[in-house]
Amino acid sequence: MLKEFEEKRGDREVENLFAILEKLTDIKDTQLEKVEKASSTALPVLAEKLNQALQLSEEIEADYLELQKKSKQKLAENKEKRQQEWDQFIDDMNFKCQRIDNTFEEKEEELRDLYADLKHNTAEESDNEGKGVDKNETFNSESKDDDSSKNSRDKPSKEKLGKMAETKENFLVTSDLDWLYNYIKCRRNEGDKNIPYLHTLLTGVHVDVPENEVLKRNPVLEARCVKLRAQQEAREYRKMTKGVDNVRMRFPEETISYQLKQVNRQLIAVGQFIISIFAGFLFGFRGVEWMVGNLDFGFRLLLGVMCALVIALAEIYFLAKRLNEELSAPETIQLGGPPKFAEDEKRYENNKKLFKKEHQD
Repeated sequence: MLKEFEEKRGDREVENLFAILEKLTDIKDTQLEKVEKASSTALPVLAEKLNQALQLSEEIEADYLELQKKSKQKLAENKEKRQQEWDQFIDDMNFKCQRIDNTFEEKEEELRDLYADLKHNTAEESDNEGKGVDKNETFNSESKDDDSSKNSRDKPSKEKLGKMAETKENFLVTSDLDWLYNYIKCRRNEGDKNIPYLHTLLTGVHVDVPENEVLKRNPVLEARCVKLRAQQEAREYRKMTKGVDNVRMRFPEETISYQLKQVNRQLIAVGQFIISIFAGFLFGFRGVEWMVGNLDFGFRLLLGVMCALVIALAEIYFLAKRLNEELSAPETIQLGGPPKFAEDEKRYENNKKLFKKEHQD
């Protein structure tokens, strides 16, 4: 048994060795040439691609270094430019501040000259008043001398001033004051410093302001206001004398039972409204079918809705009419007093049952 196993094992090993030898021989004879041919064709291409990749990497590195160099140079240029702009901004601000200071000094000098001229003019006016010289007449004479040099736009105002001078009292309207202000401004701009200012000429004048038109009050509104005031006074009087009159010691509106009755009335009205609508719908939905026979469901539903709608409109009409009758009663009658402000007392004779207590003074 063992001997047979060894023989079989030796045979398998020999067969395996021969198979390996055959494969090696086959590879040596056939596959080796194919590998040599494939390597001879593929390796140069691979080497070329590797060289190209190496060249690209070198170019990328060079571009990166160049870009980094340019960015550093640009940052330096921008920094220098910002520094120059900042220096220029500081110089401009200093120049503007200096110009503002100079302008302020010039304005201050002009104000000093203006107040000096004003002081000089006031001194001259006081001297002229002491001598009995009228400043307004002097100004009018100067304006008459300059009429030939003024344009046609100023002539109507001068004629108006001449016409007003003939009347007992001289009045100047706003258009005349505008013309006078423009004339004084023009003369002072020409260099004539002796012309007084407008406020100096208008010192001591009387201003007449037209009164507003008084509108009459609407008589209907006035009558309505009188009626409302009378009702308010009557309400306050009844409230004030409530503790004196034992009949009106306690109005029914102030009791809880009255409030509960009012709530019950409202609830009953709402309940009647809902029940009436439901009964109308039931009549149209079922009653017609019981009287006529079998009908379609949609047709029966339409009949029910129509009947309910008609009954709802009728109920709303009567409910609104009833509320209108209750609300149309005069306020004094509702409070238990005499119908002082009722326009038509006969209208409320049938509604006396609503008012349990009447005023008994």
